[in-house]
Amino acid sequence: MVLPNFENSSSVIITSDYGGEASNSKYLTYTFTFDDYELLNGIYKKEILKIREKYGLNEPYKEISFKDVRYGPIQRALKEYLHVMNWGLNGLVFTLVISKEVLSMFGENNKNTLKELSKILEQNTLGKWAPKNAEKVQRIVATMGYLTHLLIPDGKKIFWMTDEDSIMANEKMATATINIFSNVLNSFEKKREYSTIVCAKPFEKGTDPVFLDILSLSDLVAGSLEHYYTNGNVDSNEGAKVVLGWLANHGVMLKKQTLLIELKDEHYRYGFVDFSSPEPLENVKYINISL
Repeated sequence: MVLPNFENSSSVIITSDYGGEASNSKYLTYTFTFDDYELLNGIYKKEILKIREKYGLNEPYKEISFKDVRYGPIQRALKEYLHVMNWGLNGLVFTLVISKEVLSMFGENNKNTLKELSKILEQNTLGKWAPKNAEKVQRIVATMGYLTHLLIPDGKKIFWMTDEDSIMANEKMATATINIFSNVLNSFEKKREYSTIVCAKPFEKGTDPVFLDILSLSDLVAGSLEHYYTNGNVDSNEGAKVVLGWLANHGVMLKKQTLLIELKDEHYRYGFVDFSSPEPLENVKYINISL
């Protein structure tokens, strides 16, 4: 697994977005973009603003989102936008793709596990969660916590911006989410000490393209991968096809990894996807884990 180096960074931003909650989706996707903050306010920001101006995405402000990827100006800007991300960001785009046949990653694969998880969170004063959302928040913070511990050295500042959905539905849920994240970070045998950890909902649209366009990157990847795995191809969505092509190669300093988890013959199977393969759906080196 190729990883970025944040040793010389004082601050790391994490943007996360999630896909697949529509009833016709077959997979859930959780995308996390980790990035060195110091590199954002130089040439990268200038080039992003140029692209926005060139394709008329500022007046009115238009988010570069997966749901609008067929919108003409966004469609025309997409390749240039992704190209800037490739050479302008130092970090990692990591996506966890999970089949909806996998009901829980934290116990037996049934709805009772979700109820038990919800109960445990409430008993530990970590919020009152609907069973489905208890599973969701645990998947998000467990994945992000592991990657944070793996990638970000001691003493750094961390700024996390997440999609505004059920885990950030109100102030109580947002506080509970942060507390669960802190618990995950404190669960490692070798604990890390970070100078600051901040969590925020997306800024108001148009206020800061430096952050919002990186959040858009997580949105684009999560949406494209959900579309791809649910449909078995991207023939009906040119934007998703462009994003999957972009995932096939690392950037100058930006790394990309996609982990797929499925349930086959009552066994969990997980493996990293190689999008440079002509048949990425078939090119997963799976490892089986018994239920």
